Amino acid sequence: MITVQLGQCGQQLGCSFFQGMASEFGAQDYGRPALEQWFRPVSDHAATQWSPSSGSPGHGGIISHTARAVLIDMEPKVVNAVKHAARVTGKWWSYPPKSSLCMDSGAGNNWANGYHGYGPSVREPALDLIRREVEACDVLEGFLLLQSMAGGTGAGLGTYVATALRDEYPATHALNCCVWPYESGEVIVQSYNTLLTLSHLHCVSDGIITLENDALHRCCTRLMQIPRPSFADMNAVAAQSLTAALLPSTVRPPKHPTAPTSPNGVHTPSHRGSAQSQSVRARKGFERSPASAVRDGRDDATAQRPVRLLSDVVTHLCCHPMYRMLSLRSLPQVPSGSIDFTTFTWPAITKRLRQMLITGSSLEEGLDWGVSTSPSHASPSLQPTTSPRLHHSPPPHL
Repeated sequence: MITVQLGQCGQQLGCSFFQGMASEFGAQDYGRPALEQWFRPVSDHAATQWSPSSGSPGHGGIISHTARAVLIDMEPKVVNAVKHAARVTGKWWSYPPKSSLCMDSGAGNNWANGYHGYGPSVREPALDLIRREVEACDVLEGFLLLQSMAGGTGAGLGTYVATALRDEYPATHALNCCVWPYESGEVIVQSYNTLLTLSHLHCVSDGIITLENDALHRCCTRLMQIPRPSFADMNAVAAQSLTAALLPSTVRPPKHPTAPTSPNGVHTPSHRGSAQSQSVRARKGFERSPASAVRDGRDDATAQRPVRLLSDVVTHLCCHPMYRMLSLRSLPQVPSGSIDFTTFTWPAITKRLRQMLITGSSLEEGLDWGVSTSPSHASPSLQPTTSPRLHHSPPPHL
């Protein structure tokens, strides 16, 4: 999995995203295959330093892995800042030393300048950097592009890079994570930049995840109790949701008679991990072969299959070419200092996540529980003619 960070917003969001991933891999043993989906060992010796017992791939503060990422921005200031932040806070990981592309000046919030001006001039250097990361992968699963929609570099140049990737790798999945601008306005031309970005990405991207600045700001002020949130605070909240959605996962097998369940028949989580991934912890694990499943007394029907991150997400959620836009819902949304004093159960989490989807709310605070998809709450003219058992709700974590 290769991450392409585009523009100032993409650099800052990408740094927070990899910090969140690194924290998860340090707190929970996902195994080397899962780790190396996002981080590349700097040497064969570093690859052998992964210790499942310790749950941390680094030892003694030595950089043992680099992020599978390419950083593209027209101004070097932010790129240098996120590289420094990764070296200082990463402990065991950093960005590759030669994975960035910068110029002297930005696009000035001009989408056309980023797309038509800088785009053709940086096409080959950008593709060369990405090709270098592709060649370091055993299997290329896809691209994750992080960008904004309001600026010139992230929106304009980012869209051009996404188009170039589609031309260069037509059979590879590409997922764009785009930050939606404030409704009140950050840039006077943000509406035009957003419209141009969406219209182009709709043709070249397999899925478009939107992260709304207004929703992130409300989450920080109301739930995280941050009076005046900075972009770093908002990026941390956005990265937490993105990390929870893209962590290594498995498809839950059919219910087994001996599987532990709660009183209401819902599967109970078998273990706990860090706070930010509680909303997806039931899907944790990694691939097990059918032979090992048989040795453990399970047949193929109950063996867990790993989620192929981008490919499965895109295939199941963006199966129609006209519906490519995605949103994220993640729980719990509580300050980190309150985690130790809060109890989480899967039935409660999934119930709140589903209600957030039904009401369209981005926050778990103040949910309208009067809104329901149950046929009993609909008017007679809107009653479905098919059996309610055929109704499929969207996955609670996306």
